[in-house]
Amino acid sequence: MDTADPQTYSITGAGPLRMVQRALRITRDGQHDIVRKVGATVALAYLPFVAVLIASGRVMTGCPSLDELTTHVRALVALPILVVAEGVIEKRAQEAGHYLHASGLVTAERANAHRAAIASTGRLRDSSVIEIVLLLGTLVSVIAWPGFTRESAPALRWSIVPALFLYRFFLLRFLWRWGLWALYLGPTECASKESR
Repeated sequence: MDTADPQTYSITGAGPLRMVQRALRITRDGQHDIVRKVGATVALAYLPFVAVLIASGRVMTGCPSLDELTTHVRALVALPILVVAEGVIEKRAQEAGHYLHASGLVTAERANAHRAAIASTGRLRDSSVIEIVLLLGTLVSVIAWPGFTRESAPALRWSIVPALFLYRFFLLRFLWRWGLWALYLGPTECASKESR
């Protein structure tokens, strides 16, 4: 795939996490990818919590952890929304990119700058360094601002960390991708103003 081609540019369709998902066969570029991605994310986020509850025998005793809405909403609602939103954003971004290219908003004089913007945002999107920085930033945020819980048992307190970590990582990554989209649109906006 040519990273500078407006017809094949993808804002979310590549990068280190996508390569890991492909290696694990979670992403196969098919219609059921979103179901597999949501399932894998929810399993990573929520199963440690459920496993600790079952292992500690607290499922039947009505422990406080079952009453804490934050853990359940983060793992079962917010994370799936972020995963699904990535697919929706990808589709809309591709449609917008094709429209910008086909509509003539990017003039012939600005075509090279536009392709350069696509190539640079593609390199940033695919950067392992940036994804590692996002992971480390998420880790620091989880250590500095752990999720609040009324549960005192250490195992249960630690069991909510995967959901918190994944939620913050996906949110940071989502914001990063929006920043790349803004960077991608910059030369196009300049080109449209010049053509008026």
